[in-house]
Formats: sequence, C-alpha cells, structure tokens
Amino acid sequence: MLRVNWLICAATLLSLTVVRPSPAAPQDKPASRGLLAGTVRGAGGEPMEGVTVSAAKVGGTITTSVYTDDRGRYFFPIAPGGKYRVWAQAVGFQAGRADAELNSATGRTPLNFTLTAIDNFERQLTSPEWLSALPSGNREDMRLKLIFMHNCTTCHSAAFVLQNKFDEAGWKAILARMETINVYGKAGEPPNPVIRHYTEELAGYLFRVRGPEPSPLQIKPLPRPSGDAARVVVTEFNVPSAANPDELVDQDGSDWSGGIPSGGNGSAGLHDLTIDGNGNAWVTNGTENRNRSFLKLDVETGKATNFRLPAPNGFARGTHGIAQDRNGIIWANIFELGGTFGRGSLLRLDPKTEKYEVYTPPADMGPVGISVEVDGKGKIWATSDGAVVFDPASKQFTWFKPLTPGTGGYGVTGDSAGNGWFCQPGLDVVGIADFASKKTSEIRLPARPGIEEISTDEDRQFDQAAQSSFTNGILSAEGPRRMAAQGDYVWWSNWFAQSISRANIRTREVEYFHAPLPDLSPYAMIADRNGMLWVAMPNDDRVAKLDPATHQWTVYNLPSHGTNTRFITVDDHKNSVEVWEASFMTSKVVRLQFRTRQELQALASRSGAANVARTADRNGGRGASR
Repeated sequence: MLRVNWLICAATLLSLTVVRPSPAAPQDKPASRGLLAGTVRGAGGEPMEGVTVSAAKVGGTITTSVYTDDRGRYFFPIAPGGKYRVWAQAVGFQAGRADAELNSATGRTPLNFTLTAIDNFERQLTSPEWLSALPSGNREDMRLKLIFMHNCTTCHSAAFVLQNKFDEAGWKAILARMETINVYGKAGEPPNPVIRHYTEELAGYLFRVRGPEPSPLQIKPLPRPSGDAARVVVTEFNVPSAANPDELVDQDGSDWSGGIPSGGNGSAGLHDLTIDGNGNAWVTNGTENRNRSFLKLDVETGKATNFRLPAPNGFARGTHGIAQDRNGIIWANIFELGGTFGRGSLLRLDPKTEKYEVYTPPADMGPVGISVEVDGKGKIWATSDGAVVFDPASKQFTWFKPLTPGTGGYGVTGDSAGNGWFCQPGLDVVGIADFASKKTSEIRLPARPGIEEISTDEDRQFDQAAQSSFTNGILSAEGPRRMAAQGDYVWWSNWFAQSISRANIRTREVEYFHAPLPDLSPYAMIADRNGMLWVAMPNDDRVAKLDPATHQWTVYNLPSHGTNTRFITVDDHKNSVEVWEASFMTSKVVRLQFRTRQELQALASRSGAANVARTADRNGGRGASR
C-alpha cells in the first residue's frame, strides 16, 4: 500500500536463506486430553448468549475462543492437558478471568462465569459500534460522518480514533500529521489534498462528537453472536513481529478493556497468507524490517519460521500478496527492497522442499505489484500499472497497460476463462485484460449511491478536481480494493462505499451487495468450494459470509480487537471449510472453524464426564462462580 519506487533489475534465481525460528516454541504433546466447558450468566443469574470465552495454555502461543449458546453454555474442542488461562468477555461487562487445569484424571467441574455490568465500556467497543453512534439524522451529519470515514478509517479502525478525546486544536494537530504520513506511519509524504481540504470541517466535527466534554453520542453495543455465528471456533496463533523476532507483541487486542491497540512493539506487518497441503500457513510481511520476508507457521505447534531474502539496503526483501496454484505451488510478490519498495518480482515457492525461484518482468514492462492471484487456467496475475501475468509453463510475462493510467495498483484476480481483472481504490475503474487478444478494457463505476443528495456544491467541485488515493477518498468514491473470482463472476470490495460488487465475466453486468450491518467495511474476499463468499472486515474485527444465491449474510465476531485483518483465504485441502486471516496490527494468524448444532450437542453430552477443573477467579471478584 506504500508508493513503490520501481527499480530495474534482471530476472534472477535465488537460493533459500532461512533465519532462526521465532521464539514461538513448539508445545509439548501431552498424554492427556480433555474438554473445557461451562456457563456464563449475568449478575441476576440469566444465561448470556454470544459471550466470547477464550483459553490459552500457560506458556503457549495459541489461543482458542468459542461463544456461548442460547443457554449460556460454552464448549471448547477437545484440548491437550495442562494449565490454561481462561477469560470471558462481553461488551458492557467486566471480564471474567480464571485458571483451569485440564487432564484426564480430573472429574467434572464446569468452569462457570458470572459477568457484572459496567457503566463505562467505551474502550470495549469495535469500529461499527462507534460509527453507528455518530450522528447521522440529517444531511450535514451524514456528510461529515462519511468525510470522517473516507479519511480517518483506512489505515486503522474508527474505534482507534474515537476511543480518544481531544479539543479542536488537538484534532487539528492530528490531522496535520496525517497529511504527510503513509499507511505505515512514515512521515515525508506530499500533503494529502483530501485531508487538507477537509481539515477544518473534520476538526470541528471531531471536537463536537469527541471533545473533552461528556460525549453526546448514544452508544449501544451491537447484538452478540447467535445461531451459526455462535458456533464458530476461532484459533489465534501469536507470532513474534518481524521487527522484534525475540518477543511476542505487547498489545495483541485480547483484553478489550485496553482499547484498540496502537501497534505496540513493532507488531504491524503480517498481510496475506495461504495454507499448504500439510496445513501450514505461509504468511507475507508488508512492512520494512531486517529479519523477515515471509514466514511459515506450523499450526500444530505454533512454531513460526522466518525466511529472509536479503535486500541491498540491509533490510529483508518485502512481500505482500500470496496465492497457491492447483499443484500446491505458492506464488508471492517480492520487492527488491524492504517493505513494498523497489521493483517487484514474482516468487515461486515449493512448500514441500522450501526452495524458491524469483522471476522479474523485463525492464520495459510494468513490475509485479502488491497483489497476486491464480486464474482458472493456471496463470499467475499480479497488479502493476494495469496488470502483469506470468505463464509458469513458458516462464514468460505479459503486461496489460490500463486504459486509465494508474488503474490496477492494489486489486487483481484471474477469472475462470483465463483473463485478468484489476483495480485500485484511488480510481473508480475496474480494468479487464483479455489474454487471447492482448487488449485491455474497463468498467467505470458510478458514484456511490445516495452521495448526490448529501453533497454540497463545493464537494462536487472538489471531487471533479481531486482524486482519491489508497487511503483517502473523495466524497463520491466507491474505492474498489481487493478482488476474487468465482465461476462466471469476479468480485471486488468497494472500500469507501461499504459494499461489494459482482461482475459477470461475459456480460460485464455489475451487481451490488451492501454490507451485512450498517457501518461495516468489506476489504478482501474469497469464494469457497460450496459457493459461499467469505469477506474480511479489517476495521470491524469481524468476518462475514455471503450466500450469493440468497443474498443472506452471516457475521462472525473475532475474539480480539484491533486486528486489522486485510486478507482472507480458505483451506482447500480439508473436507470442511476452514477460513484463515492474518492480523496486520496484532501479529496473529487466525483460523475459523465451524461446528454444527449436532456437533455441539455431542460435546454437551460428553461434558457430563468432562475433564475440567477450575481454580479461584484471579480478579477476586465475580469473574467465576464457585
């Protein structure tokens, strides 16, 4: 997402360099296994549905989270024996915390929690809860809310901003700083014209809604998960950051009372990922660092192994996009310098041998950009100025220049017919590369629906003269971002417009699907083998599933806040669907597994002889009942 300084380099063949594994040590395989289960109730004894209950083995790096059912019950999957930290969280309540020891000899002792309501729960809120509280009852309030969202919620969530309070001068100082920093917080960029244009209005608006005086916002927690959304199991693998490979991050978002993390000790970096045939995760790293180009995560042990390709400036060469072909070969973009700087190339990695090759387009072609996908014919597409495509059989690149310059800097996919699609959020244009004819065409997107009614004449004049960027949008922007292919369709997210689009690859007809809840922001998506579309909501700490046939959505909550999950994929090697994300801000690899009602009933029956033990609540309060 940074600006890329394209440097010329020849096609190269590199050998593998592996740096020492990160300190996420393997967890011993214990002889005993057991079932952790219990209930969560309110202070009045009422069962609480949709409460997040998390458990982490003491000394380990893996956290598993489940959600309570309509009777307040929770059931973890069968787990290795040992000592665990367990905590239960719900917005508006004090967290319950306890220790548990799980082993085969322990009798049935359910770990039950009683949660007490609290008055001030602002720091527990996620982005859509803050955004829903912003005034939007009239045209001007809605206009200012959208200006705020288009300029202050791309690099981080709205919750990160609104959990704080400043006077008008303080908000102006923050906006002035934002004018010249990039998505990774580095200063020195040319002033952003969109932020500069709206600074006075934004500072006044933020002072009104989040100034030092008591907030006028009417904040209400969103409903907790229920039904299918409460049957998910979320596993989080904590990974040391590339900047600090000897320690885990100190702000991982698992304690909601701490608010949205600000990044902590160099946590940002994990970006796209894919899952190999052995179930291991391969994850790219999109920030400048000296230790990691990408990593391999052993999901059985939690051990992370860094792979470092040296860059000329002392950094590790940066990566961003990643995909896997039908033969299990992994393809990723790789930059000549650290982060997303320097001319981009294409990396071919065999996960079985951990050997790789790097292919660079000729100097007279566009470079390999930050997103990579595989089309239905096995060719590898990447963003560029337009798009580049690589044929693994001939080892040849083809460059498709865009009709509108600049189109294609971020989103790309290859469709089932072997053609490419590309876009970037600064332009409301989707480019199409016809591989057979070598011609490029495009779809120009209309302005965001409803924007004309709230825009002023000055807004319209500014929109005609200015242009959106990766991180800031003019008021009328749609902001197409990441893309995915599914049969006869191509999908992309409309980041600023809070919707996703589907285009028929033959007729070019475009349909719109609005986000499942107000103020959710779709980012990346992928279709599974059953035809479901899975959508990452990075600012919202949620994952959404869309059934395109029925237009029905299911929204799953993530157990940690401030995750900033910018990519999503599915494990195609398993019989059942598993969904994976990488947490950019809190340095975690995240897996979602889905249980049926029948599977939970089986666990409920087994919990009659569950191997569960509990010690006293460490808070000394009402976190766990005896």
